[in-house]
Amino acid sequence: YLLPHGTIRILAMGPEDRAPTRDEMETMRQHTCQGMREGAVGLSTGLSYPPAMFADTEELIELCKEVAPFGGFFAPHHRSYGKGALESYAEMIEVARRARLPLHLTHCVMNFAGNEGRARDLVDMIDALDPAEVEVTVDAYPYTAGSTYLASLLPPWTAVKGAQGTLAALAEEEQAARIRREMEVEGTPGYHFLPIDWETVEISAVMTDGNQRWVGKRVSQIAAAQGISAFDAARRLLLEERLNVNIILHVGHEVNLRTVIQQPYHMASTDGIMTGAKPHPRAWGTFARFLGHYARDKGMFRVEEIVRKMTSLPCRRLGQWDRGIIRPGLWADLVAFDPEAVRDTATYDDPKRFPEGIPYVMVNGTLVKDEGSHTGGLPGRALRLGVSG
Repeated sequence: YLLPHGTIRILAMGPEDRAPTRDEMETMRQHTCQGMREGAVGLSTGLSYPPAMFADTEELIELCKEVAPFGGFFAPHHRSYGKGALESYAEMIEVARRARLPLHLTHCVMNFAGNEGRARDLVDMIDALDPAEVEVTVDAYPYTAGSTYLASLLPPWTAVKGAQGTLAALAEEEQAARIRREMEVEGTPGYHFLPIDWETVEISAVMTDGNQRWVGKRVSQIAAAQGISAFDAARRLLLEERLNVNIILHVGHEVNLRTVIQQPYHMASTDGIMTGAKPHPRAWGTFARFLGHYARDKGMFRVEEIVRKMTSLPCRRLGQWDRGIIRPGLWADLVAFDPEAVRDTATYDDPKRFPEGIPYVMVNGTLVKDEGSHTGGLPGRALRLGVSG
């Protein structure tokens, strides 16, 4: 478990857009220490989401200083994967350097218009670091699209008063006009400081039956079908669904993805969201896609190398020294797959499809998949930093 910075901030000072007082900062330190004592592996943050985005660099450093003595690490979703992405990565490196703890860059990539090919600049930045001064690892999933919730694209000031405040701002015409200007002209943190391109925004989940017809459609398509602007289509959905709208963002670049996943400090991750009618296929297809598409079909990895990125490397990052490799006396988390048959079957149109070519899975020594079928076994357990098993 990673301690959630946004939650810690809300516990101390609510959703406010300001720096913490001395007492509030002390409360955040105490929550952080408590969580680390209870077995968390580190601190996470979502710096393109309120309220975490309201924190400055110094606040992050102070909290990371509380994580470091426990052997934990810092796992940020940094401020921008689009405009200013390199500067955002540099800020996270500075936090880790000054707090003296390892840095793990969450779903690390360079996305959005203007960043094609620029992942090499990021890799060069990391490679130039002194590993004795700051240790960096990264993860990325093998897809170019991302996923989040539609309300996250709104200007951050709409979230300061909670969900009801956001809905009130959307419902009021003058405030809605301001929201539209900031989204479509200026760029918001949620769309990574770029003017929004509604053709990149696909609806993946809604709550009501009446709007299920829009799942799998781009906002631009929904607007055309209704004869209204794209902003008004998104606004209508948010109001009718009480903000409960998930999206897939088609903003990535294959060249950047390939650059990142080939680095020796990269490890596999899903960043998966499993709810909704058409969630991102990464929740079902990630590991088989690495094994089949990128390792076997594209020849980008030896099997041993891509397996390392899924097993021993993340276990080392998480401090789970008794997992991730096959050795007598260690926990038996085992996956048996056919290197020639393994492949992902999940797609954006049909995401809830299981991979092929993986007949057996064992967790903690118990078979949970046997000859392709789930056994009903549930032997998984919560893992705590420094606690065996």
